[in-house]
Amino acid sequence: MILGLITKPFTIVADIILAFIPKKILILIIALLILAVYYNFSYSV
Repeated sequence: MILGLITKPFTIVADIILAFIPKKILILIIALLILAVYYNFSYSV
């Protein structure tokens, strides 16, 4: 119940983002973020 109340604003925000941004672009952004994080970790090691 509490977890549902915490996650509800995030799901609403996610729905709004998905409504404005096409899923293909969103997937591309997520992929770029993952790559950026991966490269940062590989360079720092």
